[in-house]
Amino acid sequence: MVAFGAIVVFAFYTPFACSDDYYQMSSNTNVNEAMQFLREYDREASGMCYRVTMSQWKFVTNITEYNHRRMLEELSLSSKFDRLSWRKAAVYDISRVPDPQARRQLMKIVRSSRAVLPEDKYLEPFDPHVPKPYPQPEIQSNHQYLLTNEQQYEQNEDSTEYPNYCDMQLDPEISRILAHSRIESELLYVWKSFRDKTGPKLKNRFMRYVQLANQAAFRASYDDPSFRSSVEEIYNQVAPLYKQLFTYVRRKLVQRYGGSVRSDGPIPAHLLGECKN
Repeated sequence: MVAFGAIVVFAFYTPFACSDDYYQMSSNTNVNEAMQFLREYDREASGMCYRVTMSQWKFVTNITEYNHRRMLEELSLSSKFDRLSWRKAAVYDISRVPDPQARRQLMKIVRSSRAVLPEDKYLEPFDPHVPKPYPQPEIQSNHQYLLTNEQQYEQNEDSTEYPNYCDMQLDPEISRILAHSRIESELLYVWKSFRDKTGPKLKNRFMRYVQLANQAAFRASYDDPSFRSSVEEIYNQVAPLYKQLFTYVRRKLVQRYGGSVRSDGPIPAHLLGECKN
């Protein structure tokens, strides 16, 4: 009984339960107002999603300080919009909404939102005043190989498009090497050097992100009461195909790189063609 009581207290002692919004939950029983809110939310959320996606695309395809700042600004606006929408949705009595789709949408806005976090924690990941975890990382090249238009590596002292670089950045040099080089030692050096440059600086920030995400996910719920078993069932259906694809890729890499890839082991990350693995 003691353990059960502790669990109950912990489950309800959340920032949401202790906030003023908690006491206003489900206070509005006007179904028409709830439906009007959902129509407005759908229109505004679609526009917000488009602007955020475009800002992210511009940044990842052209990594500049300006694009980074613009992306953070859009993410911050999106977070404020989500929090305001959560507060609006939380006041409606969801049980009074007859349309199951509308009822489900309201539940998703309320229960699956990060807005449960306090204001400072909620906006923390997208605060434009927080410095970036690292500047555009640069690594030193230990090779004099150059990528030509034929995507072959050779020495070319006169090349202007692919000069003999010393300080390589993620875009374009590092990404180009990982995508096109077939020299295993070079791939390993570039991949490991990039991770050594960025990993230590990202560690604390990433751990903080996980902490905030877990706080928000604490009260998340799923429509499927047997969610875990449903996921396991889907995984078991997909697993045979995944294993066949994995084995095929590994066999091709063994043929290419020989002993650098174990025929019965995992695929080395630096041979997969990108840094995002």
